[in-house]
Amino acid sequence: PGFIDTHANIAIGGRALAHFVNGQAETVGSLERLLEVIRKTTSEVEEGTWINIHGGHVFSRKVPENRFPTLAEFDAAAPDHPTLFMDTSHRFLYNSYALKALGITRESDGEASGIVERDPVTGEPTGGCLECKANFPAFSVPAEEVKQDVGGIVTEWVKKGYTSVNSIGLRTDLDALIA
Repeated sequence: PGFIDTHANIAIGGRALAHFVNGQAETVGSLERLLEVIRKTTSEVEEGTWINIHGGHVFSRKVPENRFPTLAEFDAAAPDHPTLFMDTSHRFLYNSYALKALGITRESDGEASGIVERDPVTGEPTGGCLECKANFPAFSVPAEEVKQDVGGIVTEWVKKGYTSVNSIGLRTDLDALIA
């Protein structure tokens, strides 16, 4: 007996496990604590360095505040660092620094950047983005790094009782497993 995951994102999950700050609701417990973790992380890295946070899955439904950080809260926690909060492999939240670094503006084409969530009145990006990982630097890595990341998450899944995983999305998942 064991768990079978039919919709895994092995390369993305492996990358998050190995290189992202743990911002999962089960770890931080609240939105305010997440913002504290972000502020602490900014104090530990050079200004301008990307801060990548893995939020797990449906973070907003697992914290007492029942929501994600607003763009203003995100900006206040990391004003001098491009910052990403990955809620799932499909939904990201960026602060203003990151939006600017990625060229996501009121004028940018939504299709090129994924589905950019925008303020209905001003048209300005709110920080939320669906399917935007294609233009995010943390996922543009050499195949050898992907292989290491995949190995790390597979090891963790085996410890938790997974017996089968169907990876979706990235060709590098398969390449890393075959190599």
